[in-house]
Amino acid sequence: MRILELRQSLRYANLERLIVNTAAYLRQAAIETTILVLYNRTRAHLLGEDSSTLPEPHPLLADAARQGVEAYQVCDNSMLSPQPLSAILRTLRSRHYDLIHTHDFKADVLGLIAGRLMHVPVIATAHGYPRAIRRNEIYRRLDIVVLRLCRHVVCVSDSIREELCVAGLRPDRLSVVYNGITVAEIRARAEHAAHTLRDDLHLQPDDVIVMTVGRLSSEKGHRYLMQAMPDVLAANPRIRLVVVGDGLLRQNLTRQAAELGIAERVFFLGFRSDVPALMAQCDLLVNPSVGEALGNVILEAMALGKPVIGTTAGGMREVIEHGETGLIVPFADSHALADAIRQLAADPQRLRAMGERGRARVLSDFTVERMAEGLAEVFRRSIASP
Repeated sequence: MRILELRQSLRYANLERLIVNTAAYLRQAAIETTILVLYNRTRAHLLGEDSSTLPEPHPLLADAARQGVEAYQVCDNSMLSPQPLSAILRTLRSRHYDLIHTHDFKADVLGLIAGRLMHVPVIATAHGYPRAIRRNEIYRRLDIVVLRLCRHVVCVSDSIREELCVAGLRPDRLSVVYNGITVAEIRARAEHAAHTLRDDLHLQPDDVIVMTVGRLSSEKGHRYLMQAMPDVLAANPRIRLVVVGDGLLRQNLTRQAAELGIAERVFFLGFRSDVPALMAQCDLLVNPSVGEALGNVILEAMALGKPVIGTTAGGMREVIEHGETGLIVPFADSHALADAIRQLAADPQRLRAMGERGRARVLSDFTVERMAEGLAEVFRRSIASP
């Protein structure tokens, strides 16, 4: 079996890494994969980034080559550019493909058009659209129309599946396959990088590092974490908040920290490529998101033995076992968030125990091997039952 993976992409982030890692494991199931990246550097300004800082070619290509996965890129410089569709059609004509697998709205649309023209069925994976961003709600509504035309839709969490069922998609054409991570790779990236965070930030050995990792945009809920910090610091002045990631809201969040009087205890690190090494040095990871399909950062932190705090938004409840591997709080609730951080930061033994249970849970249920097995089953079933 041969699959064509389509993904519109700006950076080599968790989803891109996941596509490459899964493709490498699918070979064990006799499934060969070609990845075609629609490299849209023009979207950089929408995320508060400078397109001139983006690498050429897309970093996915190098990692795919390292793992023996075939990958190409095509420039996707405008909404109406014919280049991406032409590249997809050329790829489909170059050899026989059994399926097209898409990962975002534009890839869904172009994949469906190309699939109809070349008589190749399309499976889409629904990764979710954070509704806190207005334009994402428009894309979500349009994408639901497109997803109805796909042969099958893979949902990364039960919460996504429920949402699509409510939107009118047929339940028998929806399957849940949880995202998985390469635990060994995450640990290796954490162990082989320098662990100098405390020295770099001039922190004391008894300071408690609370970390959050993600794009600085409204759906990630950073403002609620900032609002929680004064109460947290009143209970324990040794807590320090480390914010990893960049985006449009960085200046707003920096200003908010100053207005709350916590600027000296909040550190903004910006975009970093050594996230596993940074997470390995924290005491607690917090994801305050108000819209999260599953939460790959949570999985990575758990794989590193770190306890996590998440919210009731999206699929985080399906990953975090409340009271066992971390805590779940209502989304957009800074008081509940503050209480959860205070609880765990005050109990180092509980932190360690939760971290160990979290690592075991990831190894049991959220590895890339299990994800690849689930996808392979969906692919075969979809080909056998049009």
